[in-house]
Amino acid sequence: MEIMRRKRILSGVAGIAVGVVLVFLICGVLVSVEASAMQTKSNGWFTYPECDKIGINILEQAVCAATLPGANVPQEAMYWQAYS
Repeated sequence: MEIMRRKRILSGVAGIAVGVVLVFLICGVLVSVEASAMQTKSNGWFTYPECDKIGINILEQAVCAATLPGANVPQEAMYWQAYS
């Protein structure tokens, strides 16, 4: 009886761990896809014009936070990125 209880608990913990890993992987892919969709190029510069708008789209906020680390809040500034 004790062995069955331990197996049930361990399989529950393993299921939660696998679920957490899958969530992180899927979220990373979603942010990457959304970032490439939001990105615009002008004279060799890449920018994310949606990052200067106030909104409640959490996926856009995640893209702005991932691609523009340390940037000011949208009301204050919009930063450009250049890639060589």
